[in-house]
Amino acid sequence: MVLLLPWHLIEIMGESFDDPSMDEPFSPMLLMLLFTLFLAILVVLALAIIVIMVTVLTALGIVSSSALVGVFRRRWSTALRAFHYQLCVALGVACGIGLTWSVARLSNVQLSVREVFAVGALAGLCGGTLVAWAMDRLVCMMHRRNFPAMPPDDR
Repeated sequence: MVLLLPWHLIEIMGESFDDPSMDEPFSPMLLMLLFTLFLAILVVLALAIIVIMVTVLTALGIVSSSALVGVFRRRWSTALRAFHYQLCVALGVACGIGLTWSVARLSNVQLSVREVFAVGALAGLCGGTLVAWAMDRLVCMMHRRNFPAMPPDDR
């Protein structure tokens, strides 16, 4: 609703501009003000979504455990890889449960809630791990191709 506010105001301003009985013409400055307000609302919404996502990932322990792996290994790339694997697995489990539930309902298979959660979590765990591994191999292959190993420095 808030996102549609600038369009409604532009429509109202456009009607007053088309009406020849109006004394004051359409103001471009007002349009810029509305556009700036619209962008500010979008930025605030994006920041709120980012804060919520970071809070959820921290509550699940994904961010803290990835940082701990990076501290122990003393490499930020290891922490990023651990974060990537954990995030893919968490999303895979959620998608697996949702997909299992929807397939069970659409095909009229009688599964209990416990079975839907167990089968969906297992399928999502396997699928998320596979997707994370495939993406990791792809990134490693692209990295090796674009940044070949430097020859050793002979001193």
